[in-house]
Amino acid sequence: DELPILVLGLGAMGAACVHALAQRAYHVTAWTRHDTPRELPEGVVHVHGKAALFACLGASSIVINLLPLTPDQPRLIDAQFFAAMPRGAALINLGRGAHVVDADLRAALGTGRLGHAVLDVFEREPLDPKHPFWRHPRVTVLPHIAALTDPLALASEIRKSGGRPTAAQIAREANRRVGEALRPLFEGAEAEGIPDENWYWAAGLLLDASNGWLHRS
Repeated sequence: DELPILVLGLGAMGAACVHALAQRAYHVTAWTRHDTPRELPEGVVHVHGKAALFACLGASSIVINLLPLTPDQPRLIDAQFFAAMPRGAALINLGRGAHVVDADLRAALGTGRLGHAVLDVFEREPLDPKHPFWRHPRVTVLPHIAALTDPLALASEIRKSGGRPTAAQIAREANRRVGEALRPLFEGAEAEGIPDENWYWAAGLLLDASNGWLHRS
């Protein structure tokens, strides 16, 4: 697929995301703050530094944020960030809620500068039931499911219940937990008619990344 995607961050989750997308032949660019050597799939472009970030934003249809929150770069995703993106592009924020300036995000959605936002994290959680994101037609709210299940912690839980965990058991249990979190949102989307394609895409990506990380651990 020639759809250009920009992934911010190459930690455990960022790397899993990049690999999942590359396997589907998406045109992927990965951005990090610093020029640290990385092992990336063939065809994935790695850039670094703020100047490179804004250059890449202009050519990205979807931006996926998987950055950690650091003191040197809070509020990275602001009005200037959105202005650099192509009109109608999408944001998937799986990193930290504090990366995003909410007022700037709402403004970008309101003008159509940003076509859609998939949000898994928020500065204040749980998200206030009266928050406008819940009913915004261009926003998909996820129940903070992007954090991958720790296989060691999960194995410990299975042992406490009297079992001897295998890798397959751990993967199945992790997928079950993600599925439980996803079910209400799938049902809600179906109840309203045509499901949100961006949301399904994001959910599938999370499941793929989770599977890949578990099987490599």
